[in-house]
Amino acid sequence: MTAGPVFRSARRRTFASVWLVLVATLAVLPKPAAAQPLVDRVPADAIVYVGWLGYDAESPGFKGSHLKAVLDLAEFRKLVDDTLPKLADLLGREDRDAAQALSALRPLLVPMLKHPTAVFVGTPDLPQGGQPTPKAGIVCQAGPDAAALLQHVQTLLANAPDPVRQMVRASKSGETVVVSIGYAEGAVPAANAGASVAGSPGVVGVRPHLVKDASFVAYADAEKFVALADQAVKQFGPPPAQDAWPKVRDAVGLKGVKRFVWSSGFDGKEWADMFFLAAPEPRPGLLALADPTPLSDAAYKSIPATATMAGASKLNLSQLLAGLRTAVGQVEPRAAEEWDKAFAEANRRLGLDLQRDVIAALGDEWAYYVDPNTGGRTPGGIVFLNRLKDPAKAEAAFAKLERLVNDELAKNIHEKNVSLKFLTTQAGGTTIHYLGTPLISPSWAVKEGHLVVALFPQMVAGALDQIGGGAAMAGGRKSILDNPDFAALRKRLGVTAANGFAWSDLPKTAPDSYASWVAVSRLANFADVFGVPAPAMLLPPLGKLMPHLSPAGSVTWTDKDGIHAKMLSPFPGATVLAADPLSSTQSAPFLASVLLPSLNRAREQANRVKSASNLRQIGIAGIMYANENKGRFPATMGELFRKSELTAEVAVNPRVNTGPAPRFADPVQAAKWVEANGGYVWIGGGLKTTEGPDTIIGYEKEDGLTEGLNLLFADCHVEWYAMDAAREKINAQRTKRGLPPLP
Repeated sequence: MTAGPVFRSARRRTFASVWLVLVATLAVLPKPAAAQPLVDRVPADAIVYVGWLGYDAESPGFKGSHLKAVLDLAEFRKLVDDTLPKLADLLGREDRDAAQALSALRPLLVPMLKHPTAVFVGTPDLPQGGQPTPKAGIVCQAGPDAAALLQHVQTLLANAPDPVRQMVRASKSGETVVVSIGYAEGAVPAANAGASVAGSPGVVGVRPHLVKDASFVAYADAEKFVALADQAVKQFGPPPAQDAWPKVRDAVGLKGVKRFVWSSGFDGKEWADMFFLAAPEPRPGLLALADPTPLSDAAYKSIPATATMAGASKLNLSQLLAGLRTAVGQVEPRAAEEWDKAFAEANRRLGLDLQRDVIAALGDEWAYYVDPNTGGRTPGGIVFLNRLKDPAKAEAAFAKLERLVNDELAKNIHEKNVSLKFLTTQAGGTTIHYLGTPLISPSWAVKEGHLVVALFPQMVAGALDQIGGGAAMAGGRKSILDNPDFAALRKRLGVTAANGFAWSDLPKTAPDSYASWVAVSRLANFADVFGVPAPAMLLPPLGKLMPHLSPAGSVTWTDKDGIHAKMLSPFPGATVLAADPLSSTQSAPFLASVLLPSLNRAREQANRVKSASNLRQIGIAGIMYANENKGRFPATMGELFRKSELTAEVAVNPRVNTGPAPRFADPVQAAKWVEANGGYVWIGGGLKTTEGPDTIIGYEKEDGLTEGLNLLFADCHVEWYAMDAAREKINAQRTKRGLPPLP
């Protein structure tokens, strides 16, 4: 059985997406190199630069890392090196367009993913009165693949249009291949040349903010970009754009942003990411809202020591709304007036001032956590907290909003003996408000200056015990500051004055989420359905994975130089193990309801391919018949089966559960059965094989099918079309042949 052009469907997109994502995951595997891979080969006018080291290498940091251990235990490489290429080959064999794309892309992408590579965007030429000329390039230290890579690029260029050949340059120096757009010959610097971006003030300035010996670096010169945008708008923009751009730029504060850099690499056995937005004080526009003050100890102490997932950040909603309103007014004064009118109307309807009574009463410290002793281990037990600025005003405003909600619900529920409203209960002397609904009951309470919100009143009650210096605290309930694993990670991150943090205790959460992630990973085994063996254990066994899991966390902070973030995790992507992807639906029936449709979908895809193969066989038999009958196709499907060696089984559409065809010794009997019971319609009668490739000669009977149909064309190729498009094409052909349209 062979697959037809049906592979042009969503399956092709799925193959491509999975292949790129998983190869990109392995692309972080490093080798010894500078802290900024190939930065000395990037031209000095680069605005954007992205460099990585490639996966076909090892460095001292990689050799002893959790990442190496997990990759050795798992079967990622088998998936990337064996399964996905075979799927790509299968796709290429069945789809000429895909085959051409794969033959062009794979020889380019594979060396780039394997070896140190830099991709950059240069400053385009903006001649006065002329057309802009873009500049960009790729530098790949391709090692033994360099010659083949250059040859492939040159072959592509030889077949490209003249404008492309004039703009693109390809060259090789030693084992390094350079492909550039818009640069003159030799403009991309050789190794260690002084003309590279490596010596620019921007790149030099961000080096202290990089992971040591980074495996991946992304850098953008925002200052150059804004200057370029100024020039482009001035030269090419219409008058409205020339008027609006400076207002937008200044309102947002773009002129205050200098550079951005993201780097990743190893920090001992763990994986580290660092981000830095160079935006020095004083920061204009919305950037002025960046809060440099650290989280208070009270924010940490509101989180239990036993929390397995937690975080907190600074966010002043009053300042944010005021800043947005100011920015809107700078760009368009009338929009600011509409903003004020919208808030005034909302205040009138609610009978309170949203900004003054509600938003201004909220504090600027927000926290969340999942704690086994408060709401269980799943995200359904998550608790949110806010340290209120004015607790009394906030509680009064929330109570008023609650009464308004109750009134609206009462007005809109007309069923007898049915009511839906907020109710209250007591826990430790604190009133808990909750919506009286089944399954989920959004709840809130205020205690000792803290607003506590959760999905259930039980979670709110449990969280209240953590707050303040009451009996629970006196009894010894500790906070996350007393958690030795959190303290150790915080020390490693090296930032005690953070204005935001996130924490995931992966050794405690992974056992709960592991089974669900194994189920998710099994999606890769759809390859088995199409005859391409996939890894049996894409994820390692839990017992072997656990020694390589450590707590993950991140911190953010703001100082006079800009905005910073640093993260540590056992290996890239490890933090997904902090949460169960099926946590809200852990019952077997739900899992079945999720997985069975996927399996049914795979079965439908396979049957669609088999049906396309049947139609193709019918088409080939039709051509063989025509070769013996003056180039004309047979008049009917029955005549085709009577005069060919096709068996009745070929006329059975596997997409329709009609059972197998009988075995006929007499071709006349087989032909009669096919005419009466076959799953396909023949409309090629009287046509010649010289008909164009767009002429339909056969198609699947609908027979309850709803998604779409396979169509057979005169050149024997088969394509699948969604139902509306299929019926439109079939009816056009039937009308042309003088046949009645489909019912």
